[in-house]
Amino acid sequence: MDRKMTFKIDFDFSSIKQIELLIGLSDPPSYYQVMVNKDVQETLLRMLQDTASKIQATPYLDIPDFEFAEKYGAEETVKGSLAQEEFYKIKQIFELKGLEQLSNIFDAIDRLTHYMCKATDAKNHTIFGLRRGQQFKGLASSQGRLMGLFDDSLKILDEPVLRLDKDFDLLITLTEVFAIRPNALMYIAEADDAALTAAKERLKNIGKSIDFLELAGIQKYIEKHKTGAHLIASIYKRDD
Repeated sequence: MDRKMTFKIDFDFSSIKQIELLIGLSDPPSYYQVMVNKDVQETLLRMLQDTASKIQATPYLDIPDFEFAEKYGAEETVKGSLAQEEFYKIKQIFELKGLEQLSNIFDAIDRLTHYMCKATDAKNHTIFGLRRGQQFKGLASSQGRLMGLFDDSLKILDEPVLRLDKDFDLLITLTEVFAIRPNALMYIAEADDAALTAAKERLKNIGKSIDFLELAGIQKYIEKHKTGAHLIASIYKRDD
């Protein structure tokens, strides 16, 4: 494959058969479907398209594989194979089907951790867009303090509202997950153990290179502090 070639995600955005809004809840972890009208479906589809465009702006071979002990910026495109054991949570999400419908999302809004768009094209190819829920539910508690323009005047909105984002954090296909915000991938994959294992291995290699350092204390530190694991990753990348 030419490194400069753009790549196509195996999904036809021009022939959509079904669009669903799904939500993830905590305590206990669970997933539900939420009924939405055509306008919401069209907005979710645009979010999917915008996310795919951002990912496809980078040639496939230039998208790095996600490293669990790496320190990433707030926005940075990475990818991972669903065949990896560390991504079994992501694979479970892709395989979701037959979910119970949630009649009132606001009854569970405090437990909402992320929301998703599941889209299916005419060839039955499926793609998921996933976004963490901070912005989505951020206005839900502002009922009675939000205003809208009606009949040339501002009026208080009496009903609680939700807010869709401009794009998704993750795009999940049959075989891969792409992230434009790597921290969201770490969070959804619940991959803290994988990050710790990677950091310990890197710390061991640092110890081999600088044999006069006693690193046992640092190993105990990173077992309890994820920031420490990221710092080890930064040190490991140095060439000096």
